[in-house]
Amino acid sequence: MSNYDEYPVPAIAELLEELCPEGVKVVPTTNTVDFIRGLTYSKAEEDLLGDVTVLRANNISLQTSRLDFTDLKRITRKNKPIRPDLFLRANDILMAANSGSKQHVGKTTFITDDMPNVVFGGFMAVLRSKPGVNARYIYHLLSSRAFLEYKNQVLQSSTINNIKQSTLEGFEIPLPPPEVQEQIVTILDTFTDLEASLNRELELRADQFAHALDSVFGNSTAPRSTLGQVGDFTKGKGVTKAQLQDEGIPAFHYGQVHTSYGHSATSTISYIDPKLIKNPTFAHPSDLVLATTSEDDEAVGKAVAWLGDEDAVVGGDAYVYSHSLEPRYVSYFFASHDFQLQKGLKVYGTKVRRINDKGLSALTIPVPAPEVQEQIADTLDLFTGYTFNLRREIDLRRQQLEYYREQLLTFPVDE
Repeated sequence: MSNYDEYPVPAIAELLEELCPEGVKVVPTTNTVDFIRGLTYSKAEEDLLGDVTVLRANNISLQTSRLDFTDLKRITRKNKPIRPDLFLRANDILMAANSGSKQHVGKTTFITDDMPNVVFGGFMAVLRSKPGVNARYIYHLLSSRAFLEYKNQVLQSSTINNIKQSTLEGFEIPLPPPEVQEQIVTILDTFTDLEASLNRELELRADQFAHALDSVFGNSTAPRSTLGQVGDFTKGKGVTKAQLQDEGIPAFHYGQVHTSYGHSATSTISYIDPKLIKNPTFAHPSDLVLATTSEDDEAVGKAVAWLGDEDAVVGGDAYVYSHSLEPRYVSYFFASHDFQLQKGLKVYGTKVRRINDKGLSALTIPVPAPEVQEQIADTLDLFTGYTFNLRREIDLRRQQLEYYREQLLTFPVDE
C-alpha cells in the first residue's frame, strides 16, 4: 500500500489512494505517444507562394514555448507528396528533434487546434498521444526537470544532437489514471495560461514602446546634430571575463551590455580590481557605454546610460560616449529605429559585425531643449519600468509553475 500523505493536493491524493493503492505505474514514454518524424524536402522544393507551411526548430520559442511565425518555409502540395499524418492536429506535441544547438533539442510546443495546411520539417517530430493518455499531461512531463536532465545526459554521451524514438523509450514516466492526469493538467494549465497572458501583455507593451521611440526620434522636428558634434567616443580596453569579480570598482564588459543591462544603470553587475588594468578607460556618471561588436547588425551599438555615483571601467569591444545631452534620452536614441536605419551603412565585418567611432560620430540625433529631453526620457522610463515589472512577474509565475509541476508529477510508484 502506497502512502500519498505528502502529495500536495489532498483531493488528488484521495483519488490516487482509490485508483492506485499500490502506487503509480511507470512506463516508457513511447507507450503513451506515437513518435512521428517530419517531412524531408529540398531547398529546390521551397515555394514562397506554396499552400503548405513547414514549421522548423526556429518556429518554437525557447523562452515561451509558443509558436513563432516570423520565419516560415512553404512548399506546394501538388509538387510534394505529403503523408496525412504529417499535418498538425489538435493535441499534438511538436518537438525540435534535431538541432545544431543542444539547448534547442527537445524543446516543445503544444498544438491546440487542427492546422490542415501546416506540416513539420525533417528535423522536427510530433508526439501524438495514444488512447487513454492526456496529451497535456505528457507535455508537462516533457517540460519537467526530469526530462531536461535525462535529455542532457543522453546528448552528452552522443556527438549528434538528435532525439529519436529510442531516446524516448529510455525516458520512463509515471502514468496515473486518466482522471488524475486531467486534474493535474487543470492545475498546471492555470499557471501556463497566466504566463501566456503575461507574455501577450509584454509583447503588446514592447510594440507600444517601439511605436513611442519612432514617434520621439523618427518624427521629431527638433534640430539635428551629429553625435560627434555633441559628444566624443573613447574606445574601451582590457577587461576579460576572468577578471570580473564581486568587489572592486564598477566594470562594464561588452557581453554584459548585450545581455544583462537595460537602457540605464545605477550599478554594475560586475567589478574589477583596478590593479589588473593599466591605463583603463572610464565611463563617468552620465556617459554612455556602447557594445560595438556583435554577430548580428541589430545588436551592434547596444547602449546603457551609466547613472552611478562613481567612474566605471569599460573593457574592449565597447566605447564610452561622453556628451552634453540628457543621458537617458541618448540611450533611448540608440534603441530607436532611427538609429538602426542610420547605422546600417556604418557596420562592417564578416562573421563578427562592428561599428567604430568614425561611423558613430557621423550619425545624427534630434536635439530638443534640455527640459524636453528630460520629459521624453521620463515618459519612456514609464514604458521600460512597466515591462521590467512584467518580466519579473513572468519569472515569478514560471518559478511557481516549475515548483508545482515537480510536486504534482512526483508519485509513489508501483514497483
